[in-house]
Amino acid sequence: MVKQMDKDKHIEKNKYIERIEDYKYSLLAMSITIILWIITFALRGRLFGGKHIFMHSDLVYQMMPMIKMFLRQLFVDHNILYSFEVSLGSSTIPIYAFYACFSPFNLLALVPVGIDTQAFLIVVGKVSFAAFCFNEMSKKVFKVNNTYSCIMSVSYSMCSFFLAYYFVVIWQDGYYLLPIIVALIFDLVNKKKVYSLILAYAALFIFNFYTGYIVGIFSFLIFLAILFTKENYLFKDKFKIVIRYFVYVLIAVLLSLIVLLPTAMKLLSMGATYDNNFNIIGINILDIVKQMYFGQAILDGEMGNVPYIYAGIFPIVLLPLFFSLKKINIKFKLSIIILYIFLLICSLTKYGYIFIHAFNAPDGLGYRFAYFYSFILLSISLAMYKYLGEIKKKTVIITILIEILFLIFYSIIQTKIGTVNSYSNVMVIVLNIITICVYGLSLFYKQKKWFLFVSIIIMVELVVNAYVMKNVIDDDTMAEESHYYYYMYENEQKIVDLINEKKEYTRIYIPETNDGNYSSLLNYRSIGMFNSIENNVLKDALYKMGYVSYHLTHMNKGYTAVSGAILGFDYTGYMPASINNYFEPYIEENEALPIAYMISDDALDIEYNDNVFENLNMIISSFAGIDSDCYYDTKECINTYGLNIKEYDDYVNGLNAHWYELIDRDKIGELIFFDDSNETKYAYFVMDRSASYDNSPLLLSEITNPIRHINNSYITAPHVVEMGVEGDESKVLVYLDKGTVYKHYYMDALFYGFDDERFNDAYKILKDNSMLVDVMKDGNVTGKVISNENYNILFTSIPYEDGWEIYIDGEKTDKISLLNGAFLGAKIPFGQHEIDIKYRDKWFERGSILSGLGFLFLCLVVCIDRKKDIDEKRVIS
Repeated sequence: MVKQMDKDKHIEKNKYIERIEDYKYSLLAMSITIILWIITFALRGRLFGGKHIFMHSDLVYQMMPMIKMFLRQLFVDHNILYSFEVSLGSSTIPIYAFYACFSPFNLLALVPVGIDTQAFLIVVGKVSFAAFCFNEMSKKVFKVNNTYSCIMSVSYSMCSFFLAYYFVVIWQDGYYLLPIIVALIFDLVNKKKVYSLILAYAALFIFNFYTGYIVGIFSFLIFLAILFTKENYLFKDKFKIVIRYFVYVLIAVLLSLIVLLPTAMKLLSMGATYDNNFNIIGINILDIVKQMYFGQAILDGEMGNVPYIYAGIFPIVLLPLFFSLKKINIKFKLSIIILYIFLLICSLTKYGYIFIHAFNAPDGLGYRFAYFYSFILLSISLAMYKYLGEIKKKTVIITILIEILFLIFYSIIQTKIGTVNSYSNVMVIVLNIITICVYGLSLFYKQKKWFLFVSIIIMVELVVNAYVMKNVIDDDTMAEESHYYYYMYENEQKIVDLINEKKEYTRIYIPETNDGNYSSLLNYRSIGMFNSIENNVLKDALYKMGYVSYHLTHMNKGYTAVSGAILGFDYTGYMPASINNYFEPYIEENEALPIAYMISDDALDIEYNDNVFENLNMIISSFAGIDSDCYYDTKECINTYGLNIKEYDDYVNGLNAHWYELIDRDKIGELIFFDDSNETKYAYFVMDRSASYDNSPLLLSEITNPIRHINNSYITAPHVVEMGVEGDESKVLVYLDKGTVYKHYYMDALFYGFDDERFNDAYKILKDNSMLVDVMKDGNVTGKVISNENYNILFTSIPYEDGWEIYIDGEKTDKISLLNGAFLGAKIPFGQHEIDIKYRDKWFERGSILSGLGFLFLCLVVCIDRKKDIDEKRVIS
């Protein structure tokens, strides 16, 4: 008995060892990826307390704040449908779907380490898993599972990392899901019943809806390509496979509707309009070609909108050899050509771009699907593996010469039409030529040592390319800013303690910030938020009140006493500007109103104009029901230092425009507006609302410290600025750095003073009519109000969404939208009433039902297939 147990244990152990053996190259690819990036980041000073931190760009502004908020709601607040941490408040399922918060990798944010380390674990975890999945696909689809496939998988992971880290990290789950789906599609085409394909597609759609759409389209084309190249299949066989594929996808969509349905309805209802010209993306075929080669970052500085598809030079060497080999199936070659043509159409044409981006207008983010180029390129390399020993030396030499001539010719064109540095250009071309020659000559050798040699060269090449990649984050200013945000995250508890001390149901405003996204991470209830699926009506209302708000963005810029009171900013958690004193916030009392209060029905007739100060006067007066013009026009003077000012008629939108330009492009220019009083004054520069941030001058209220980027805003993002006081003068300065575009324009400059007495009169009326808030938490606000003849409209500074329901004394009432549809309100009968404001997402509820239906369909398909299998076995027996 004992011997039998020992024998069983031995058998079980052998099975376990065989299982590990089967995955050893996939695990090796995963491990190599992690090691290479630890080395790379250590060299670049991004680990172990270096000058630069790992987290920046989308990580610092978008993904990590959203992940933190999601985990808080999941484990603390127990409400994942709505949060006041997002802007002034928003439904959260669509936001989590956009920021890939449902990815299981994001649970690494629960590891008790610093947020920068958490970001590193999440990103590198996904990237290394992409290497694992790509090798598993290689094993199944191309029957290659060795050192060669391992290194190709590392190349894929490095490509996905370049794209994710330097551009848009929230799309990263597609990198590992794509090879999983392709491997499962391969099984499906081989007449296997692959139910896991349903789950893979469902995960794809749930983790990120844009990635789900793009990878879904591309994987469908790969499905057709695999089916097209399949030999000895009758038409009816292929037809059955197509039907099964669409049934699987349909079930996957049903399973994911719990997320997709509320997300889709949010997108349809947000009312956003975009009129960007496709030409702003500026991608051409040469841009795409150059990103396939080594060291292009030296020339580009920043990658910009160009798809970055670098995945090693070795696959580039193999590409022409692939098409030259007669043994490779002509259908396979044709499929590859069609896939590349499709990607080029999506990259280079407006309608192709709109199609691949889920029918969104051009936004300059064409690199989102760039890794598809690399995926195909590396797949070709895997398909070439069994033919490497059959390539003739003559063919290799001709290929090397052609590629070298191409690079030289391309270099000449790039130098002629571009602005690249000739010396750097020559260095990069020489580096690529040497690398091409090394890989080409290595194909002459057929021994096993060849694999080791090529593997080492490829890994060195990938690390060196990662090291030389230059990104804007590597300059001193951005490094300082990244540390600023990082330490704010690390000192989150100081801010939370201030909130808990106050114990009031109000919002928080922090003026000393360049971007407002991190407010969600720090538990603030504020305006600042970049959110591609935010309410466009709300953005327009904030813009008319003087906040930065245009296209997809609104921020914590443009705060005034009136807007702060109306939107309920009760105090300021202030982060001092000094680099040595970031994290000592204090409470500054403001005159703010609670989240809900009674207003005059005059507010139902508000119509905005183009003057933000007049809009603020109109809002406060109509809310209070009295004439309360708090802001008054004032004169201004202008001083210029190092600038010329010119005027042009009909320059922007038919209006006069003022140009200011640097006299000497090697020096700094200042444009200072001031008056001779030290009263509270505000300035507003009228700009074209669609203007870009790129190379924009800084707008300062503190004249003494013009370099501190974090404390300032951009003039191309129009917003109200409180003028700084210096002596007996109020000043605001436009700072044009010699490093920016040397000339800019503004259409008008407004300067207004502020009358405290008029404001206090209106504020007292609204304060006396405030709702006594009993509860304010995500998705629910309750309290007591008194309605009378003069003030019978309940205004809430909650953005209007269909999901909100308002109950008066337990009875549901009709809700109304205020301030041109931006905020939630209701008409209240005279007298004292209990108010209960609740949020429920009917589309989430309906999506949950449909997802349940999808699960039933999945079970039904499995049962039907199993019954067929049993019946077939009976017939055979």
